[in-house]
Amino acid sequence: MAHVRTQIRQALIARLLGLATTMTNVISTRYDVFATLPGIRVYAESEATQDEWMGGRQQRQVVFIVEATA
Repeated sequence: MAHVRTQIRQALIARLLGLATTMTNVISTRYDVFATLPGIRVYAESEATQDEWMGGRQQRQVVFIVEATA
């Protein structure tokens, strides 16, 4: 099973695929270049972790970036 952060990123990409302007030109990294334009880039910018002592859980906050390039 993929990490939750990966699952969320993949769900974002799935929602963006098939848009009239970008079609399937959606990538999941900030460093790749697009073969054709326009395109959408989705990646996690930062992640913060906070331990919850009563129960041994972690709370995480992830910031995702969605960049559109034309």
